[in-house]
Amino acid sequence: MFTMLAVPAAALELAAGANGLAGMTVFPMATVPTGSLVYQYQNRVIDAARQEGVNHSMAVGLTRFAEVGIRTADTTVNRNVYEGGGGIRDLSASGKLQLNPLLGLEDSPLKVAAGMTDYGGAATHFRSYYGVATYDQPDWAASVGYAKAQKPATNTLHGAFVGAAYQATPWLRVRAESNQDKSWLGMTLSNKSWLSAINAPAGASVYLSVDKQIRGTPGAFGVDQKPWVSVGVNLPLDWSLGNRAQTQPATAQPSQLSLASSPSQLLSPAMTAHGAAVTASGAQAPVSAPASASASIESRNAAMDALARSLESHGFEGIDVGQVGSTLVVKFSDFVYEHSLLDGAGVALGLVSKLSPQFENYRVVQARWGTPSAGYSGRLACLALWLNEPACPTEEAVQPVFRDLNASLNGVDWRVRDHAPYRYKLRVKLNPTYNYYWATEYSLLDYSVGLNINPFIHLWDGGALEFARSAHMTSSHEFQPGGNLASSRIPDANRRVMLHHMQRLNHGFSARLSVGELMQGHLRGGQTELRWDSLGGEWATGVNLSRWKAPDNSTGLPSASPKLAFARYAPTGSDWNLEVSGGEYWYKDKGITATSSHWFGDMKFSYFLRHSVPPERFWPGKQSITMAGMELTFPLTPRQAMSAESGWQIKGTPRLGLSLLTPVNRQTENFLAYSNGAPIYQKAWVEPSVPPYASSVLLDSDRANPSHVSGKLERLRYAYRRWVLKSPEAQ
Repeated sequence: MFTMLAVPAAALELAAGANGLAGMTVFPMATVPTGSLVYQYQNRVIDAARQEGVNHSMAVGLTRFAEVGIRTADTTVNRNVYEGGGGIRDLSASGKLQLNPLLGLEDSPLKVAAGMTDYGGAATHFRSYYGVATYDQPDWAASVGYAKAQKPATNTLHGAFVGAAYQATPWLRVRAESNQDKSWLGMTLSNKSWLSAINAPAGASVYLSVDKQIRGTPGAFGVDQKPWVSVGVNLPLDWSLGNRAQTQPATAQPSQLSLASSPSQLLSPAMTAHGAAVTASGAQAPVSAPASASASIESRNAAMDALARSLESHGFEGIDVGQVGSTLVVKFSDFVYEHSLLDGAGVALGLVSKLSPQFENYRVVQARWGTPSAGYSGRLACLALWLNEPACPTEEAVQPVFRDLNASLNGVDWRVRDHAPYRYKLRVKLNPTYNYYWATEYSLLDYSVGLNINPFIHLWDGGALEFARSAHMTSSHEFQPGGNLASSRIPDANRRVMLHHMQRLNHGFSARLSVGELMQGHLRGGQTELRWDSLGGEWATGVNLSRWKAPDNSTGLPSASPKLAFARYAPTGSDWNLEVSGGEYWYKDKGITATSSHWFGDMKFSYFLRHSVPPERFWPGKQSITMAGMELTFPLTPRQAMSAESGWQIKGTPRLGLSLLTPVNRQTENFLAYSNGAPIYQKAWVEPSVPPYASSVLLDSDRANPSHVSGKLERLRYAYRRWVLKSPEAQ
């Protein structure tokens, strides 16, 4: 299934049903919200003996034929189940597989799908297996299906069902649904302009639905006789190109892109005898005249000086500018555009393209922390045309390269060195830190929220001194002192003092070394990481070794030497990767994790399966433990962060994650915490809290490779238009 789901995604607008699946309010449809997240809140729990309460549902379209979903049915919102009160609180997963793409019928309006609801969790109230066929048209859809419920008495998704919807206006949709026992009518009001105002991608919308049962026996409390309300949001997950993402055609398909594999290819692309660029079709693309060989030294020097100032004005630091013959060479460090390396590269290439009258070719090396991370090369005149319109072949305008980047900086006649130096500036990252439990017996949501204050100072290329401290902000009742979850409350405490060094080595290797103190005064030691990425970026593997010494009579974590390794496969053009990791963790438990991740612009949705075997029985029941879960990670910092022009910088975090997980296959021991609130699996998969800077910063969350960049070069043009030209349509 991991391999089957590795299919490129596209956007499609749908609503979420009460069961955690995309479709209508009560029954699923065969269509899939490809590339989108659909969330819905209802003030009713359908299919329960007691229907008061709330229902949360979310569906994510991972590929063009598969979706996963989550549902929380809660009739006991304000009650601690341990203290009585009855009702249910059910957290579960759902899934749908559309068969059309697998059968070569993706363009057929008749969609056929199969799936399940209410899989996993400690309780199973609404499990069903179903098949459904939907005839899908632009302004209407009709579905027919059959389902088998595990508990038919409290589950409407059982037996034959039908449904139909009609888009009466762009903002009004009406629908009808029915099974053999009951029927429902409903309408939905939607709005797309509100989210478009904040640069949401095309297809983003918010909606309000009203539904009412019109046929069948009412529930035990008679609430079926009253209409209920749903509010929701449909969000395409890829925000990388703003609201142009679905309307702007890509410059080239992945198969058309030429990716440089080494510095020897950072040279002028092939030219015709007459000096004109040749397109894939054989036609000569109109380009401006090449830079004159007799361009004066004064004009080139003035242009390079002006370029350095322009790069500084856009927030870049550690700027080097020089030349090799008629080739312009630029290196800079990017601390501002941290959503993706491609944003910073697009801005820099836009500024570099203005020097086309003085130089024929260019090489640009983009660094993180002063250490080269990615490189680009091509013909300057062609780049200037390509950034404004696809009038020049991509392979001549821009060639990315990710290996042995320091070699491309050899033999350069430097005009500007270390302009706007990045060293010894105070940079502070601020982001929330949290512990939370969702849909447990204590409550629907228990939380402890704090602020993570993370100052760091860069000392040399690839080296930084880092501090981290957490400050408690607020907590729910169970996280308060004396509460059942007080042991997991975010503290007011120093969390880390570390010295880091990272750099890219030759032949695809990267390394990181971190030494210092975890939880000040408690644990001291270090961690080293070595990884290798294949030439095309499809494969990566690495090891992570650490040693931490706890003081005598410590009441915190004991001394430990975690030893971990990983291997990852990321097929080119798929925006998907499968990673297997594991080894020995802090408490000497041996674990393994399989993770399937899907990238949607800068958002990543992952689902995983983890297994741990401790050296002794850490918890009740089975000695080993298996958990399944899903996670959504996204940037929580401005797309263009504050610059360090004044000698200091404040910004957010490039990656923040929200996740849900649950034990599986443990039957009666399927819970996360004892009745006293102590997490029973806190001794499994414990890793040192050292940021993975080699993968997250240097390698741009493992995206700085041809496998990911292939097909993404349109983002360079978008960044140029948004921050250099400041074009309104790119905002």
